[in-house]
Amino acid sequence: MHSHVARAFTLIELVMVVAIIALLAAMALPNFLEAQTRAKIARVKNDMRKIALAWEAYRVDWNCYPRDADNDPTQNRWWQNGLSQVTTPVAYISSLPIDPFFAKVVTGSNDNWVSPFYEVASAVATMPPNAPDPWGAPDNGYDCYCVFSVGPDLREHFTNNDEWPARSNCNFIPYDPTNGTVSLGDLTRLGGHYRVGPWKIDGLSWELWNLPFD
Repeated sequence: MHSHVARAFTLIELVMVVAIIALLAAMALPNFLEAQTRAKIARVKNDMRKIALAWEAYRVDWNCYPRDADNDPTQNRWWQNGLSQVTTPVAYISSLPIDPFFAKVVTGSNDNWVSPFYEVASAVATMPPNAPDPWGAPDNGYDCYCVFSVGPDLREHFTNNDEWPARSNCNFIPYDPTNGTVSLGDLTRLGGHYRVGPWKIDGLSWELWNLPFD
């Protein structure tokens, strides 16, 4: 008569199984995070297309683009309420898209929390009657806009965007994934007559770049 003895896993075998699972997880996690980032980038580009369509539809009706939009659609200053202009009283866009990279943004040496909407730098060819220019300059006559997201590195690289494209100190760094998915730079879409002004891209005049970035 033979007795059957139940054989359990040894401690070494369990450790080896756990180690193999951990190794597989470590290999899969970066690919998962990469896929997440690529999906967010694709979403940003689609959102920017929707915003651009809203800006263009507004221009058809009003013969100029909406004002600057500094993330917050509740801004009551006339030069920063562009997001409100495309939602009320006429809804040129059904809802304001949320920037998936809106989390904590580092600007210079300061940490800032921003609202979750995309930012739009807009230079319009008309201004409200008798309205003061917030930058101390008359109507620049430009008619263009630039939608941007801080991108995967969560850092805003578009300096002096409220003065774009009229000032030479306006500069942005475009996002380029060739050095990795989480590369520095902003995701950007340009519209209107943006081939004007002395603004720069990564420190160089925009004429030296192959535009557009949309």
